[in-house]
Amino acid sequence: MDRTDWKIVKELMEDARKPFTKIAKKIGISTQSVIKRYNKLKDDGTIQLCSISLDLEKIGYKGIAYLLMKSSHGSSLDEAIVHLRKTKNIIITTRAIGDFEGYAILIFKDLTDLYDKVSQIKKFPNIERIELSFSTKGTSNFLSQRKFKIYEYKQNPSEKSV
Repeated sequence: MDRTDWKIVKELMEDARKPFTKIAKKIGISTQSVIKRYNKLKDDGTIQLCSISLDLEKIGYKGIAYLLMKSSHGSSLDEAIVHLRKTKNIIITTRAIGDFEGYAILIFKDLTDLYDKVSQIKKFPNIERIELSFSTKGTSNFLSQRKFKIYEYKQNPSEKSV
């Protein structure tokens, strides 16, 4: 990538739907050059996806929850992750390294919705423990962008939940 490619990428990062004509005018090259360079960047995998970002509140969601999951001893979360990927409102699911083997991001409409979804996820195979933090609009001002651990689930009934 040269400086011109970087300029094109920068413009697309600001707005993935920005017309090539506007990009060309701003960086001082022809529209055809922008199109040619964009296609080259797409073909070689440098640009993998152009996407949009949604305001979740405008489509009815009030917050985002971040789930860390630990598997039962001697098991894996592979089956649970398959279930998570099919679960409504889970927008990201992946394996993790460290104290927790799974990570997921869940969008929710209210705290009841959050509770219901986490209760559903607790029933997935081999999940021993879930730690959860969440953020909602306004918490960044009130909480200085800190997230609270509000729920810890342990499958062993002799262990207390926090």
